[in-house]
Amino acid sequence: MKNLRYIFIIQSLRLGAVFLILSISAHASVMQRRMSQPAEPGYHCNNQIYLFSDIETVRQKACKAFTYPRKESRRPLVNTYSDNVENWIFEWSIPACLAKYSKGVNRATPDKITFNNSCELTGVLSYDSASSKYNLCAKVPEVSTSASSRMNQDPVKSFIQCGSLSLEIIEIQRHASAQSTRFMEGFVEVENSSFEVDGPWRRNVLGKIVSVHNRREFARLIQIEIRLMFLKVHNIYYEVMINNQNEVRGMVVTHYIRSVGPAAAKCNDNKHDLLHMKKHRENRCIRLVCIFNTKFELFPNRLALIPSISRKRKTLK
Repeated sequence: MKNLRYIFIIQSLRLGAVFLILSISAHASVMQRRMSQPAEPGYHCNNQIYLFSDIETVRQKACKAFTYPRKESRRPLVNTYSDNVENWIFEWSIPACLAKYSKGVNRATPDKITFNNSCELTGVLSYDSASSKYNLCAKVPEVSTSASSRMNQDPVKSFIQCGSLSLEIIEIQRHASAQSTRFMEGFVEVENSSFEVDGPWRRNVLGKIVSVHNRREFARLIQIEIRLMFLKVHNIYYEVMINNQNEVRGMVVTHYIRSVGPAAAKCNDNKHDLLHMKKHRENRCIRLVCIFNTKFELFPNRLALIPSISRKRKTLK
């Protein structure tokens, strides 16, 4: 009888061990499958995810704000200063409704993107209340195939870029042709350009007309089929510099930005008030002077033109 009980106990232990091994194996298999599955593409900020398309929409809006001269317009805010203005980094807050799991709840300190003078995205930042600082969000790229990447490539166009403004060469030529009478009469000589081989250089202002839709941004989140839209016209002014052969040698673009500094102190403020002084936002402008490596005709006889690459230097106005 004791032998039968002993055999039963041994078999029970063996059966329990088998079940334990099977359960551990199944759990390990599930964990392995979860780890093998790629994370959702986008920017992962704490418990929130921003889609690439939404961040791109925010970046484009911030980039357009560089060219709005009105004082009441929202402007990119300086995030990081440097001795060279060319290396300044700007920021723009992200609407709370874009976070995938935020339920549209506004926070006291919103997340933001950072970008440079050329509107190139440098990071997506999320505020951590525990450490009271911003942390860089993790970027999970999309899985793409070589075939799809080849199909999405755009044809090469002849264009130039100066700061946030990117124009096709033929577009500049059309702007000049449309304003040829006033344009040719309003040239001003560029300082110290008489020493150039093709000098003196001259400069004048051209304008690019763009349409601005006065409606709520990120309309994909607002399920409204019919929306009243007001169309506004906005002029982006830039300068072109030409040599004595009417060839374009450079361009000047103005960026309208905002910087943060301490408010002016009063004579009766005590030490505690000075330490906890409110920040003051100041509107500023930056002139971006771009000299092109390759010149092109302002009034060409042919449309086939060679694209030029700009070299930039910036000075405060």
